[in-house]
Amino acid sequence: MTFNSIQFLIFFLVVFFIYYFPLKEKRKEQNILLLLASYTFYGIANWKMIPLLLLATGTFYSLGILIGKSNQITPKKASLLTALGVCLGVGFLLYFKYLNFFITSFSDLFSSIGLTTNWSTFNIIMPLGISFFTFKLISYVIEVHRQHIEPTTDVVT
Repeated sequence: MTFNSIQFLIFFLVVFFIYYFPLKEKRKEQNILLLLASYTFYGIANWKMIPLLLLATGTFYSLGILIGKSNQITPKKASLLTALGVCLGVGFLLYFKYLNFFITSFSDLFSSIGLTTNWSTFNIIMPLGISFFTFKLISYVIEVHRQHIEPTTDVVT
């Protein structure tokens, strides 16, 4: 479903009207609806990537809480947890977006100097918006560590 399709327009209008009219004053329910609609839209594009998105969401949600608690008690632990979050985010990006690029680049480099390799690329499906959501997750843990924002205690918000 693309943004300029009739299906998306119908999906968007249904979500909007449910969000605005029946749930007008119910912030928590609005957030739940938006979260479910987001995961649904993501799943329509490629349902196999929903577990990855759920894993990333849960991991960085937990890291945010741990970093927030550690900032007050042991700042060194908070720094280590932040570094872990950044490494996980960069790891997601390297694996899903750049692994095949590096494999083919190094294979071509070695073959250009006369060395043969038996490296083959992987059939990796790149998740929709991997760069966007990865950098949002990385910025979240960094902002919590710097105490610019409070860690969220509600996964829906």
